[in-house]
Amino acid sequence: MTIKKPDPALETVAELFLTAFNGRIPDSGALERTAAAENDLDPRARWFRQTFTGLTDFEISAGISSGAAETLPGELPELIEAVFQSMARALGTVAGSVVTCGAFTEETEAEGAETVAYELRRESISLGRVILAVPEMALNFLRRMLHLADSATGARSVPRTLDTLMNIDLPVSVSFGTAEMPLADVLRLSIGSIVEFNHLLNEPVNIIVNNCLVARGDVVVVDANYGVRISEVITHA
Repeated sequence: MTIKKPDPALETVAELFLTAFNGRIPDSGALERTAAAENDLDPRARWFRQTFTGLTDFEISAGISSGAAETLPGELPELIEAVFQSMARALGTVAGSVVTCGAFTEETEAEGAETVAYELRRESISLGRVILAVPEMALNFLRRMLHLADSATGARSVPRTLDTLMNIDLPVSVSFGTAEMPLADVLRLSIGSIVEFNHLLNEPVNIIVNNCLVARGDVVVVDANYGVRISEVITHA
């Protein structure tokens, strides 16, 4: 059996897409990589293609299953286009030059491209699949950029790839609990109203990074500012 080595270029673009996508759907679930070999989407899936212009021109496509599309906020084309625009800025960091978005179109399934499969999940429930399709031209662009960066620093490709991802900003939030309220009660909220959460005072709060639970901790006060002292780091299997 031949074990295929990870492609640093494909892993880089896969993580950039994951980060950009989750940054746009903080309340609609979270996109997660899946090791499933089957990349087919349902017949009603919608495919979007984005061209990029930088040191060279290339394109990347994304397929959204009907189940995932129905749960995503707003108009689907606008959401996916915004995801690609975020990716362009991150790709510019990798390339060390400006990368901009060109034509954005909704088309049929991409062919002849490397694919990465994701699942859109909310509270461990799968809402549908998302597929990223990366043609060889786009991968070659990233390979050249990673090679040039490695040559300049003397580092190996994989660490350099991780170094690039480490420069991406991620939203960090602290969750004190959740509550469900009828719309009528929400409309009656005013100054002085109290909303009760399903969270005890002595329970640790959740630390959320990019819509993913990463740690728990206790609320503290540091120089008149609130902070969280981490008491537990969540390990994902």
